[in-house]
Amino acid sequence: MGATIWDALAEATERLEDVSESPQLDAELLLREVTGLSRAALFARYDTLLPVEQHRRFARLVARRVAGESIAYIRGFKGFRNIELCVDRRVLVPRPETEQFVDYALDWLKRHPGPQVVVDVGTGSGAIALALAHELGETYTDVRIVATDRYFPALEVAALNRSRLGLTERVDLVQADLLTGLRGPFGLILANLPYLRDDQQHHSIALEPETALYAGPDGFNYYRRILPHVRRCLVPGGLFVGEIDPAQAAVAMAEGRAALDVPVWVERDLAGDERYFLAGSA
Repeated sequence: MGATIWDALAEATERLEDVSESPQLDAELLLREVTGLSRAALFARYDTLLPVEQHRRFARLVARRVAGESIAYIRGFKGFRNIELCVDRRVLVPRPETEQFVDYALDWLKRHPGPQVVVDVGTGSGAIALALAHELGETYTDVRIVATDRYFPALEVAALNRSRLGLTERVDLVQADLLTGLRGPFGLILANLPYLRDDQQHHSIALEPETALYAGPDGFNYYRRILPHVRRCLVPGGLFVGEIDPAQAAVAMAEGRAALDVPVWVERDLAGDERYFLAGSA
């Protein structure tokens, strides 16, 4: 006799307890991936026997999660604000805290109408640039968005997402190391750069690209490198936004004040952590 949906979920949840902060949710998502059922339909059929082939496929997906692969990589996509992005091991999985970048950009653009150029540095899957373009919609047609990444495979993923979302005309993709080779000027510079210290490795991110995660002994190497470019490229009254580890707040303030001639400050995320490093005009 085969396993019921309830039995399969219970077994998977137990296997995932040591590798996931949300083992039951992970198990549900993977089983929904296999069965094609909604969450409500899954609950309604807990006593139903799971077909053998679906059970085998479910077991394979659970094994991948136990090995440290993220749910987003296993399913092949990740939601980000109002869009869905294809993701794989070429790119970092977009984090919820990064969604705040779009709010900063929308707020600044509303207060600075007219032609503007926004650059998303280290775009990865294209999350920030594409979400911003999607939310601008048919308004702000005089806003040009440029997304850069030094890693060509990441740009391939961004290009796929740009095409799927119908945003080819709104977002330009450029291979560049930070802002090297870009002339500017830019009204907005959004930079979700690697900020983990080299000693912050963890099994939960072991399969994500190291080039998108680590930035030297103090985790600030990439921001240290980009600040002179920000000084060169940011228009008067423009805004720079970066994402940092909360432990880097003091370093960000000191480095920013030394490199830039505009106001520098740090803001908190929804969890209350010092997460966003800003410079320029709010």
